[in-house]
Amino acid sequence: MKKRTLKIVGMVIILLTASALAYTLRVKDRHAADEGERVVVKRGDVIVRATETGFLVPINAVEIKSEQAGEVQELV
Repeated sequence: MKKRTLKIVGMVIILLTASALAYTLRVKDRHAADEGERVVVKRGDVIVRATETGFLVPINAVEIKSEQAGEVQELV
């Protein structure tokens, strides 16, 4: 019975130590993230630019033709 109790106490100590170490590392990482690069914020316009390649296809295609063929000689 003593050996079993000793094993349980040992496992509890290891578990508590691991939990404390994990918590300490987590808090340290949180503080390291807060100490990032600092910049001055300026007020200005937001500009969004997008570039795409592809084709523009109309929903309805319309052909515009005159009834008479020929060249324009003079505009009045």
